[in-house]
Amino acid sequence: MDSQSSYPNEFQNFCRPVIHPSFPSHHFLPCLAWQLQAPPLLIQSRPSLLPQPPTGNVVVSPIHIHSPSPYQNHSHSKSSTKIKSIFTASVIFAIKAALLIPIVSIYSNRQQLNQPIVLALYCCHLYIGVELILAATAAPVRLILGLEMETQFNEPYLATSLQDFWGRRWNLMVTSILRPTVYNPVRDIFAPFLGKDLSLGAGIMSTFLVSGLMHEIIYYYLSRASPTWEVTWFFVLHGFCVAAEIVVKKALKKKKVSWRLHRVVSRPLTIGFVGVTGAWLFFPQIVRNGLDLKVINENIVLFCKVGEKFRIHGNT
Repeated sequence: MDSQSSYPNEFQNFCRPVIHPSFPSHHFLPCLAWQLQAPPLLIQSRPSLLPQPPTGNVVVSPIHIHSPSPYQNHSHSKSSTKIKSIFTASVIFAIKAALLIPIVSIYSNRQQLNQPIVLALYCCHLYIGVELILAATAAPVRLILGLEMETQFNEPYLATSLQDFWGRRWNLMVTSILRPTVYNPVRDIFAPFLGKDLSLGAGIMSTFLVSGLMHEIIYYYLSRASPTWEVTWFFVLHGFCVAAEIVVKKALKKKKVSWRLHRVVSRPLTIGFVGVTGAWLFFPQIVRNGLDLKVINENIVLFCKVGEKFRIHGNT
């Protein structure tokens, strides 16, 4: 019997690599480019009493070494807390990884699903997939070199505002790169002419514009299709909204108004806005160029192969 006979019919003739070589690297290339172009800005000063981490590929990977505090107390209680934290993070990671299975399974019947549901699945798949790739990159460094990696994501689905989502929760590695290379220099350049508040807005808009252009490069790298600039407008829109949000917060603070939406309301509003604007501007280029189908096909083939391996070992 053909080894692919257990696969869905639409994937039986699938003959490309199981994992698309462009998919993991699309996240690393922009980070690597920024790091190679501006290495002095990314070197974090460390007190001389701290041990220097080994150099090598870690330096150019899209990850940061977590520097422990020189005053950290390495007591038994601290170690116990750290073990519990690692265990909790591992459980959450396993749950997220397990969620990919039903998501990919649902894709087989995506023709019967409404487009908003499919795009919502794409959002979940994008977040979980990128986080798994980054975690898989950081794990060997942690095991081999004994170094702790900086957190890449901080539960973005719990964001209570766009500022919280982009600045503190989503893809923190890129945030830490863009802050010293784009945001701070633009603010420093425009502050003498525009003032503190307007230069802040210029820094935010420039940062999101650069992020949008880098995503256009990523999309071109994956699809080889000419850019249509929707994803750039997605980031420009979010940059404008983040800047407006900060202006409103500062105005309310000056008037000593402590009004704030409860997180039960602000969280779904934030994630809803990201999801709706993503469906409008972020995903069209992906869907139009068939990148979504390529990733879906590869995931299904991967899961089929893994399932076959388990069945073979179970029968022996």
